Amino acid sequence: MKTAAFIFATIAAFATFGDGPVVHVPKGWADVSEFAPPSGERRATATVVPPSLQSLSSRDNFVEVFSDEIDPADGIGFKGPVFKSAVDAVERLSSVSGLEMPRGGAGLVIHVGKGTNEDASVVCRVERNSSRRVVTRLYLPSPAFSDLDLFDRQIAAAYLRAWASRTAEAAAGSGAAPFKEPPEWVAHGLSRAANETFALFDRLDAVAFWQGGEMPFFKDVQAELDPATDRGSSLCGFMVKWMLEHKLKNTAEKGAVASKPKGKTPTAFTEMMGRLAKNEEWSQSAMNELLTGETDPHKQDEAFDVHMWKLMHAVLVPGQSTPEDVKTFASRLLLYPPFFDISFRDGRKACPFRLAIRNATDPVVRISAYMKQRTLELTVIGRGEKLVKAAESHVRFLRALARGEDKDALTEKLDEAEALLGAAYTEAVERFGT
Repeated sequence: MKTAAFIFATIAAFATFGDGPVVHVPKGWADVSEFAPPSGERRATATVVPPSLQSLSSRDNFVEVFSDEIDPADGIGFKGPVFKSAVDAVERLSSVSGLEMPRGGAGLVIHVGKGTNEDASVVCRVERNSSRRVVTRLYLPSPAFSDLDLFDRQIAAAYLRAWASRTAEAAAGSGAAPFKEPPEWVAHGLSRAANETFALFDRLDAVAFWQGGEMPFFKDVQAELDPATDRGSSLCGFMVKWMLEHKLKNTAEKGAVASKPKGKTPTAFTEMMGRLAKNEEWSQSAMNELLTGETDPHKQDEAFDVHMWKLMHAVLVPGQSTPEDVKTFASRLLLYPPFFDISFRDGRKACPFRLAIRNATDPVVRISAYMKQRTLELTVIGRGEKLVKAAESHVRFLRALARGEDKDALTEKLDEAEALLGAAYTEAVERFGT
């Protein structure tokens, strides 16, 4: 943990400038070769230029970047990549969140240091400028080693902070209007939801937690929203993504009070942010009610299970199969009697396919196989090719079972189907992980 002396010393560096070392853009920062001056136009000698003369500003002036670097050898340095990364992140946040930033000058000011001591910190300071507007200042002591995930999270926090404060000011008709900031996990979740790859894996993780019985009751989920842990980080992204996609069609009946984006249906996320702009605390009970439409915790938990069940059956990656897709398909490989009041010949109410071969002469097994094969292929529509082939092979097995083919032929068909299913799972794990 950094000491207080270090933090204050780092913050003080916002006002410093001078000659900097030769640095190069690290992997992870945006490619901004357009910022490089044409050949022959670089200065022959380094001249000390105050950071104020080296600033870059976005078109709406919301993002402003200063740098301590003086004439880097590559003509680009870190100022350009940091600026473009920040502007791109803000544009994604605006698009994903449904929160259009009210105008009001700089809301995110980034100072790029010139250190090379492997300092990965991203120092944050929130203040009000001379116009009494909230400004978030970020300082990157050693940009070559900055924690980019933390950088993205701080940008998301700055965006939400600025939106809430400016919306509050617009409603009050004056500056310095009171507002509340969202919890840290919300900014972290939004930064992940704005990244398509992170958003997908967060959903896959949530489905895996739910399928494996590792998901807590809905009222207890928020207690696990910890950005510092892998599990908590995924749940942060999952919950924010759910809020972003959950549209409020009848906000009057649900007691919604706040944000109604122009031309857009308000979501649970814009509603919760609107309440912060009204200086209301972030309320877990309000969030749960908006997402489930229920006030009773038990009914909320039921609604949460329904949401997870739908998500488990949704095609999250068109044309590809995730490990959860394969597991869900495998969980359906059981035969059930066609009616509730009958059983298989051995008294069972469910029969695995391998056991069905041994009981192939049972009429109930054959009828169940016939009914099963008509629906099994529907469960893999839109999935990966290997899983589709595995499903088709299982259907051939069920048709043979329904026709009454001999046990050797049935065993051969089932062996083939299981081998294809194993290949589908291996491919899914290689692509998405376990």
